[in-house]
Amino acid sequence: MLTFMLDYKTIGHPNLGVSVCSTLCDVGGIVAPFLLYRLAVIWLELPLIIFGSLAFVAGGLVLLLPETRGVPLPETIEDIEFPEEVKEKAALKKQQLANLLPNDDVSTNKEPATV
Repeated sequence: MLTFMLDYKTIGHPNLGVSVCSTLCDVGGIVAPFLLYRLAVIWLELPLIIFGSLAFVAGGLVLLLPETRGVPLPETIEDIEFPEEVKEKAALKKQQLANLLPNDDVSTNKEPATV
């Protein structure tokens, strides 16, 4: 998380963001063992379910960040090595789709039908 925050440029005060993330990581490291033992008393698999679901939620929320929103995920090693080509292909595909379905000529049949 700290590495991510060092590269995250959209925060107005990057030092504040790094400090908050560092503090939350420390607090999470202190609270996690106590939470683990308290939840295991209720149900043995409950800590695994909670921590696993939080990992999936965090992974999904990463896709909403400005750097990854709307960007296709790399599928091959070439996509990782040459990200400019992936962006060019995505832009070309978007332009082809826009040329295929122009907004001006498409009529929407939303007028109520008279019987």
